[in-house]
Formats: sequence, C-alpha cells, structure tokens
Amino acid sequence: YLNREEETAKRFTADPFVPGERMYRTGDLVKWNAQCGIEYIGRIDQQVKVRGYRIELSEIEVRLAQLADVHDVAVTAVEDKAGNTALCAYVAPQQDDIEALKAALKDTLPDYMVPAFWV
Repeated sequence: YLNREEETAKRFTADPFVPGERMYRTGDLVKWNAQCGIEYIGRIDQQVKVRGYRIELSEIEVRLAQLADVHDVAVTAVEDKAGNTALCAYVAPQQDDIEALKAALKDTLPDYMVPAFWV
C-alpha cells in the first residue's frame, strides 16, 4: 500500500489483544471449527493468486479507470483449458485501441498485473 495511507490504515488496525500494537487484516475469511481449529473459507476481498503472485483485482481496475479512454472496467481471474489462472480485463473504451490501454497499464503496473485477456 505504498503511498496509500488510507489503505494502509484499513489493513493495519489496532490489536485488540496487545494495547498499542497493530495487526494486519489479511482478507482471509475463516471460522472456528468443531475441533477448535481455524478453517479457511475464502477471501473477503478481490485478491487472487496468479502464477504465484497475490494480486488485488481492484488495484488493476483503478489504474484502468484512470485512463482517459475508459468508461467502465472489470478485472477477473479466469482459468484456461490447461487449468492455469490468468487475468482478464473487461473494458468499455471510447476507442477500440486495446494495445494502447495495455501499454498505458504497463507504465504503472508490473507485468504480472497486466491482464492476458481483454474483452
């Protein structure tokens, strides 16, 4: 959350068990099971794992929405026929120049966060 103080404050909250300390909110959804253990249920945010990288989908959507040519955007993780996960961007641009959008996104995000598929 570099240079994003609001996001940092949301993720690092006051620790209710140790006064004065902070704890990280992971975004994992868990519950106590019958054996008094923690059972992982899923995610409460839009974070996905693609090729070993944890990616926040909304981060890509925000960057795309900031581009002048974009009206609306959604990014999701999809599986190909081989079972590999990749990013797919659904974009409503003013012009049909997807290559320009990809290039603009590559200027602000690492390569692993640039969607492989575009609709």
